[in-house]
Amino acid sequence: MTSLRVVRSTYEACHTVRSILQGFRVMVEDRDLSMDSSFREELRKIMSQGGKIIPKNKFIKLPKVFIGGRYIGDAEDLQLLNETGELKKLVEGLPIMSGGMCEACGDFRFIICMACNGSRRCYKEEHGFRLCAYCNKNGLTRCDTCCTLKS
Repeated sequence: MTSLRVVRSTYEACHTVRSILQGFRVMVEDRDLSMDSSFREELRKIMSQGGKIIPKNKFIKLPKVFIGGRYIGDAEDLQLLNETGELKKLVEGLPIMSGGMCEACGDFRFIICMACNGSRRCYKEEHGFRLCAYCNKNGLTRCDTCCTLKS
């Protein structure tokens, strides 16, 4: 998924998927490619497992929906499954969302890195300034309060 609004059709498809899944009140691991580039590489690897290599410069249409580690499809596929009632069967047994917004990150799933304060640079007496080893390229770390995925 992406929360980046540059490409309207992609943003709207991601928003639609998020809304459909929230309607079932199940916990969702939302991997926002605009927040962490490692998610893009992870998706590229997963989508290449069928034997088809996806080059790094090739665009991958978003969103891609997985339930229980199984690829379900894109936004259109999810809408069709929802309309036919099949999606309800697929989400049965998944953990239910806890009520309310995460107090640590406001449901953004990322927080500013506590080691470098988002600057991407840490100072060590013996080495001087170095790139922070704890955060992503945006100076963010996954929220430990609400995220099940650990980096």
